Amino acid sequence: MFRGLILLIGAAVACKPSAPPREDTVADQVEEQEDITDPSPSTWVEHLPSAKGKVSGGVQEAYTGNPRQSVFDRKVHSATVTGAVYMHLSTPKQYKGRASYEISVEQGKLRLYFADDKSGYRYIEATPGHPAKISGWMMPADPYRVLLEAVDGDAQGVTYHFWRNAFARGQ
Repeated sequence: MFRGLILLIGAAVACKPSAPPREDTVADQVEEQEDITDPSPSTWVEHLPSAKGKVSGGVQEAYTGNPRQSVFDRKVHSATVTGAVYMHLSTPKQYKGRASYEISVEQGKLRLYFADDKSGYRYIEATPGHPAKISGWMMPADPYRVLLEAVDGDAQGVTYHFWRNAFARGQ
């Protein structure tokens, strides 16, 4: 009899309809209003390079917002990147941390690292004549940030453009 009761309870649990999917999954939070429609391929890495570099020179072409605002547009060209350096973008108190990025370089190799959807990091890579662009998650910090890295020496003639427009659903 005890065995029959356990089988009956097991059958009832197995027949129970599954719960509807959560409404606040990452896929649901990502609004399809991003400006990057043909993203560059990105590569996953577990660890970031050491951020002991600098950005020098450069002409600021566009800058709206500040690290304490959720909407921003930052564009710099003709810069030189040495090593790896964090670029601070926006405060986490305002939204969940997604933005769009474009990078290019005239000499050398440049990478832009951003947070992966699940764990670790992803990067896009630009070389002369081959710019890179993508939308992705900024790294959690206060303020949110991304990392630029000059690979195998200085990256010269660097242009970077980071922006975040107003998104729906808390983005």
